[in-house]
Amino acid sequence: MSTHPKGKRHYAVVAKSSEQQPHIRDRKPFFMTILLMFALLLFLSACGAGGTSSDGTGSSGAGDGVTKTVKGFGAEHGCPTDTVLEKRSTNPAVTIKQAQQHSTVSAKKGDVIEIQLPFGSRWTGPTKSQGPLQLDLTPGIADQSANVCVWRFTAQGTGTTNLEFAKRALCNTKGQSCAMYVMRYDFTINIK
Repeated sequence: MSTHPKGKRHYAVVAKSSEQQPHIRDRKPFFMTILLMFALLLFLSACGAGGTSSDGTGSSGAGDGVTKTVKGFGAEHGCPTDTVLEKRSTNPAVTIKQAQQHSTVSAKKGDVIEIQLPFGSRWTGPTKSQGPLQLDLTPGIADQSANVCVWRFTAQGTGTTNLEFAKRALCNTKGQSCAMYVMRYDFTINIK
């Protein structure tokens, strides 16, 4: 494409052979297409970011009860998420604590089961439903009133399921030497 001295556009006509129709090339639509694709990419990348307000608080899923998000809270206390439980939607029928590792806990179909692991260690555990256990809360949600990280499940069926958790040292102070270990905690749940 070239510009005539009077400002009118001229298009180049290109023909590859006498049998083909001539093609008109104009580069302006090509650049507009690229620009629109870039704008669409920016718009789509903004979708799904959010759920928290400017003060760092928000809410989680419907099964979580009343929650808020406190930036840095999980890392400070050892929970894998910054979601803090303020009020449960229902109390659990079965509560499993750290001391019950390597033991079998019994529950009934329909029971709400909570695994509560104490603040002060960095905990990891299941991030999705396990066998007949349906994950109810954000996994590893912090319960400030009990000083524990909570994994909450509902028994949707019957059978035996093993839940695996890992405990690591919680090292929050820069320059502090930190123990390098991983302790495995297994909890077996028999649902009848």
